[in-house]
Amino acid sequence: MTALDRHDEAQTLRWTEFTRGFREEPLRGLLRRLPDFADVAKEQEAMAQAEAYPDPHRALEFLVHWPDIQRAARLIENRQAALDGNCYSILAPAAEKLEAKAPLAATLLFRKMIEFTLDQGRSSRYGHAARHLHSCAWLAQQIGDWQGHASHSDYVAALRRLHRRKSGFWGRLAESDSL
Repeated sequence: MTALDRHDEAQTLRWTEFTRGFREEPLRGLLRRLPDFADVAKEQEAMAQAEAYPDPHRALEFLVHWPDIQRAARLIENRQAALDGNCYSILAPAAEKLEAKAPLAATLLFRKMIEFTLDQGRSSRYGHAARHLHSCAWLAQQIGDWQGHASHSDYVAALRRLHRRKSGFWGRLAESDSL
């Protein structure tokens, strides 16, 4: 369409393609072709749409890769109940990318994966869950305001109460260091 000098239609198509699956390339193409300052407004509109996207996993994946760490952290805070701890292929990389600038959000993602593993008795994931809990301990040192979430020590105490019989998990945790 651009080659046919149908720029407006091409831009509309790029926007439609972006909003359909929150792919980066159509949005980057659209933003490159906008005048200065119009691109900033359109990018903010795109980020707001991504944050509100019905599938929080796809929205999180997009926001982390764009990157818009603040919006990703806000999405985690606001839509935590909708996040599935079984989606470790999205949550684990997102948590790692959020560690430096949004330690509370990263902690909440690690906790989601830990809780899924223990609640579902996924013993094959106990090693990962133990590493995630160690990451939470390290991140807890950087969190000044838990914003209503349990502190790390309270979280670990609750895990010990709820999952005291998961000796495989607690053994893995002890192997890699004590909390």
